[in-house]
Amino acid sequence: MQGVDVTTLGAILHELRGQWVPARVEGARQENPHTVRLILRNATQQAGLEVSCHPVAARIHLSTQKIRGKSGSRYPFAQQLFQHLGGQVLINIEQPLWERVATLEFALRPQAPVTFRLYVEIMGKYSNLIFADAQNKILCCAHT
Repeated sequence: MQGVDVTTLGAILHELRGQWVPARVEGARQENPHTVRLILRNATQQAGLEVSCHPVAARIHLSTQKIRGKSGSRYPFAQQLFQHLGGQVLINIEQPLWERVATLEFALRPQAPVTFRLYVEIMGKYSNLIFADAQNKILCCAHT
C-alpha cells in the first residue's frame, strides 16, 4: 500500500478546506482501534471525515459509507472526541510546512477562538491521533 506523503496530504487538506470549512461535528464513531470517523455537516451535505493512525494505512479522507450498528461505544477515544467536539465547528485545517501532520481546529462557532485541536500524524508505524485543548494540553490520544 502506498503511504501518504507530504504532497498528497497537502492536496487532500486543500480539498477539505475548500468544501468542509466550516462544518459542524455531529458525531464521532470508531469501529477499530486505529480509525475514527467524525460526522460533519455543512450547509449543503453530510459526510464522514475518516482519520486513521494505522501503522501501514494511516490516512485522512472523506467517506460516505454508512456505519452500521452501534459500533463506536467500545473505544474511549471516540467517546472523548464526541464528548468535547459534539456541536463544535471545524474552523480550520492546517499542515505545517514539510510535515505529515494535519491540524484540525474546532470552535463553538465559525468566528470564535479555537477551543480544541485534533492532530493527525501520518508517519507510518509512528502515526497517532492526538486530541488537545486550546492551550495544546493533550486530553487523549489513540496510541498511549
